[in-house]
Amino acid sequence: MTIMESQPLGFRIPLDPAEDPDLGTNSTQTYEIINNDTPFGLLTEGLGFDDQYSCSLELVGALDRETRDHYNVEIVARDGGNPRRSDKMQLIITIADVNDNTPQFNQSIYSPSVSEDTPVGSVVCSVLATDSDKGDNAKITYLLEPRFNREGLFAIDPDSGMITLSGMLDRETTDTHELVVRATDNGEFPKRTTVRVSVTVLDVNDNTPQISPTFLSQEDEVGVVSEASNIGDYVAHVNVEDLDTGANGEVTLTLHASDHTPFQISQVGSGYAIQVSGALDRESRDIWHVWLEARDGGRPSLVAYRNVTVKVVDVNDCTPVFSQALYRCNVSEIAEKGTDIVQVDATDDDLGINAEITYRIVSITTIGQSTNELNDPISFSINSKTGVISTGSQLDREARESVKLTVEAVDSGHPRLSSRCSVIVDIIDYNDNDPRFEQRHYTAVVPEDASINSEVITVRATDADAGGAAPLTYSIKDYYSAARSFFSIEPSTGVIRTAFELDYEEQRSYNLVVEAHDRGGRRGVTSVEVLVKDLNDNSPQFSQATYRASLLHTVLPGTIVTRVSAFDVDSGVNGVVSYSILQGAQMFSIDPKTGFISSTVSLRGLTNVTERLIVQAADGGTPQQSSVCNVLVLIGS
Repeated sequence: MTIMESQPLGFRIPLDPAEDPDLGTNSTQTYEIINNDTPFGLLTEGLGFDDQYSCSLELVGALDRETRDHYNVEIVARDGGNPRRSDKMQLIITIADVNDNTPQFNQSIYSPSVSEDTPVGSVVCSVLATDSDKGDNAKITYLLEPRFNREGLFAIDPDSGMITLSGMLDRETTDTHELVVRATDNGEFPKRTTVRVSVTVLDVNDNTPQISPTFLSQEDEVGVVSEASNIGDYVAHVNVEDLDTGANGEVTLTLHASDHTPFQISQVGSGYAIQVSGALDRESRDIWHVWLEARDGGRPSLVAYRNVTVKVVDVNDCTPVFSQALYRCNVSEIAEKGTDIVQVDATDDDLGINAEITYRIVSITTIGQSTNELNDPISFSINSKTGVISTGSQLDREARESVKLTVEAVDSGHPRLSSRCSVIVDIIDYNDNDPRFEQRHYTAVVPEDASINSEVITVRATDADAGGAAPLTYSIKDYYSAARSFFSIEPSTGVIRTAFELDYEEQRSYNLVVEAHDRGGRRGVTSVEVLVKDLNDNSPQFSQATYRASLLHTVLPGTIVTRVSAFDVDSGVNGVVSYSILQGAQMFSIDPKTGFISSTVSLRGLTNVTERLIVQAADGGTPQQSSVCNVLVLIGS
């Protein structure tokens, strides 16, 4: 018979009773298992309808097919007669399998190794699981747990447990793959178990070294270093990595550069550093390309190259330079305020803010003067950004012909650097000035006996304008035609001369208007008063040639007899008349200033007598001029 190994204790199997034709106690009375080493026992039951005992096989111990898959049970049936008779029966019990065993792998962990360049389809390893069950319960199917094989790099034969590669390995990505293989039997209610498969990926030299510079300062992935850097200053830290292992991952870094490259490579700890090894000058060269070579220790070795670009950044080490040390320009004196006259230009070889130039006027001086005239009304301004110089006020060439500006260009770096240039501004004349006489009014004295063409006076005018407008021409304006006819003027010199004979007694002074005009048509005038100097060329003239007077002989001495009067047209002392009696002074006297004639003695005894006096009138000039007149005095009784 066959019994499932899963039957519980107490499970009973009724057995056919032994047949005994006898009756009563002579029939079958007892059953017994002989030499019982099985998990079975017999259970004898009561008499049946034929007065015979029956029995059942009872499971009294646990069954385990995997431990024992069959039993031979020998049963003896005995009757109750005398002598007792018996019979034997051999019961062959086959234990039928149930799926009560989990598959078991032959290793607790599998640790295969495989080179990372192993082709797809190659065998990695085989796993083996066994199941103590039987038949389908012992038939095992293998499966890779998907969550441990997400990339699908491995496959397993479900029947054999052979694991193969289904994708390319990369040790540098994953150096160990932890797989889980599931073994499942084919029972009605399958049992399963798992095992870990740790696949170690062996390195091959399939990775080129990676060069990764980290600049201390950078712009757009370009290293930046100041041109003021000192030798030994760091430019970049360089990390060299090779994902391979062992000698394949041991890398040596070298720098390839020409002899004049101002950089070197040095090993610092586990990495490298690019350092300054020479003087830097951005103005000479601002970009350097340095080639780095990384070579691993594999066979054959793999080599990587990296071009490292280093930008030399500016420091303010250049002074602004003017395109000219001296600028010279000119501007009309009538230019309006704000007129652009010249642009100065300075350049700075630095960059950025270090090259941003601001212009300013440091000083303004008149050529020939040493004093700073920044506060002078004449001024100039400069556009601080463009360097365009403009007039800051109305100009006047007559005040100054040339002006020197000192202009400074200052950069915006730190510290700020500057330079200077000179700008000479020549002010161009415009005929904006009238001729101007040295005196607003001239007075000249000329003797009345001056000959024609005698020099009377020289008038001088100046014109502040320059060039063709400056030469002057003099003329006497025809305001007073009578006066003008007596004098002439030299047009180029301003010398006034007599043009006609003068006579003090005719006209004592002349008023002239003299004009000076330049070639531009501008005019200036002055007045000239010519005083005619009197000469003693006239004799005093009596108002009468003969004066007549009468008086009594009884008059006392001192009695005024008469008065004579003379006039001299000359002036000054030349016209001062003094009187004297040339004849008849015994009895009469005359006041020299007034011309009064008086008696000086008693006239008694003289009757009807006429006294004749000769009176002289003389002027005070040199030589003295004089004239005489007769004075007849009738002395009566």
